Amino acid sequence: MRVAPVLLLIAATFLAASEALSTTTDSNKVKTSQVILPSGPSLRLLRKHNKVVDEDEDSSEGRTLTDLQMAEMEKFAEKLGMNWARVQSGTMYLQRHAKYAEYQETMNKYIAINQKIKAKKEEATRKAARKAARRQG
Repeated sequence: MRVAPVLLLIAATFLAASEALSTTTDSNKVKTSQVILPSGPSLRLLRKHNKVVDEDEDSSEGRTLTDLQMAEMEKFAEKLGMNWARVQSGTMYLQRHAKYAEYQETMNKYIAINQKIKAKKEEATRKAARKAARRQG
């Protein structure tokens, strides 16, 4: 017996069982319902949440230093015997340096100062918003 007719018979049986060649439109497949869509574009993307970004809001990392503080850190690093170019290029040089603990302590002091300043600004903004809300209400 030849192999080709047997393979043809198997393929035809498979296609008939899977309804791949079916020409009928009313099979057991799920039909899409005809729903009237709302006219507003805001209702079409229900899962999208737009966040209003305040331009004054600092969206960068909260532990950054000002330019003046970075200049002071550069001088301090050179005073400790660190190569500033290597400090900026990677953290491994800095972390392996013998005076890293002193450098990190000074850096943390500047970060704490900046966080206090930022907290005061945020508190002033909240107070101003509460005051404005009282005037309107």
